[in-house]
Amino acid sequence: MDKKFLFIIFLAILFIGGLYYWGVKHSPKINTVSNEDIERKIELLEKKIDSLSLVRDSIRSVIDTTKVKIIEIHEEYNKVRTNIIYQPVDSDYSQFTKYCADHEGLLNPNNTSAAENNEPDIQRK
Repeated sequence: MDKKFLFIIFLAILFIGGLYYWGVKHSPKINTVSNEDIERKIELLEKKIDSLSLVRDSIRSVIDTTKVKIIEIHEEYNKVRTNIIYQPVDSDYSQFTKYCADHEGLLNPNNTSAAENNEPDIQRK
């Protein structure tokens, strides 16, 4: 019984030793980084953050100016729309007759010069 017990203990020690050796051999390697490398990387990141802040500020400026232009265009559109909606019928009639007179070549089927030249006949203004 003593020999079997010693043999089992010997096998257990070999097994544990093998596991320990395999664990040490396959353990991840820890790379040591010097403080100078870390400080250099921090400085690079700070420069990148500063440049990104400048880009962000310029984009915000463009967005703000675009919003102002959109508001101006919307106000101009509302003025023109209001004028068109509330103008008297006589004004509509006079604008339409002026348009027809200015674009006579397009509306007159007997005048084929515009179709032949492939250009609108806009000489009278």
